[in-house]
Amino acid sequence: MINQDSHAKEYQKILEQNIIKLNHKSFHQIVVLGSSSFIPFMQLNAQHRRAVIEDLLDINVFSKMNTHVKEKNAVLKEKLKDISHQLDLKKNQIDSQRKYIRDINAINEEEIDTKEIQITATEEEIEALIAENVESAEYIEKESDRVDLALSEANNRKQSLLQYKAEFNTSIKAVVKDAKFYEDNSECPTCEQTIGDELRQSKLADAKSRAAELTNGIQKVEEEDEKK
Repeated sequence: MINQDSHAKEYQKILEQNIIKLNHKSFHQIVVLGSSSFIPFMQLNAQHRRAVIEDLLDINVFSKMNTHVKEKNAVLKEKLKDISHQLDLKKNQIDSQRKYIRDINAINEEEIDTKEIQITATEEEIEALIAENVESAEYIEKESDRVDLALSEANNRKQSLLQYKAEFNTSIKAVVKDAKFYEDNSECPTCEQTIGDELRQSKLADAKSRAAELTNGIQKVEEEDEKK
């Protein structure tokens, strides 16, 4: 006994495929000749004719294979379509990346050119400053020697002027002392002789003249000191 399936359609399928080995159309074409439901083979549509031939020659497997191949072909076409879409996306991404790289390279080249120009200008400026620094150092060295020499001469001159001024002051003090002596004394305290008025006036006149000369000399020394 064969277990009957839940649906009569499934049991009919077992009857045709496993027991009779003929489908419904083929059974009518071969066994039930002359029946009212019989349709001549050539009047069948292409699908039914193909089913009868495949059933008679037991080549149903080729139809199944064809169906399976079509299904696989449809799946492959869908995958191919998806892969083609992904490929287009990747191409667009590659194009975008290439454009981005070109832009970055252009910007980098421009920046490099600008920096190189700045570096060249800076190097030239540094060379000019170094040359100017060397020239300034040489000038300062020369001027330093000249200034040192002038300063030494000025110091020597100042010392000489100070010495002259001191000598003038000492001489003025001596002259003032002599003049005061002749003004205050009418006789010599050493020899106790009388000093005449004519001599006193002569000595005082000489003292005043000498004091005027010394004062004039001091003024000239002070003027020279102010110039230095």
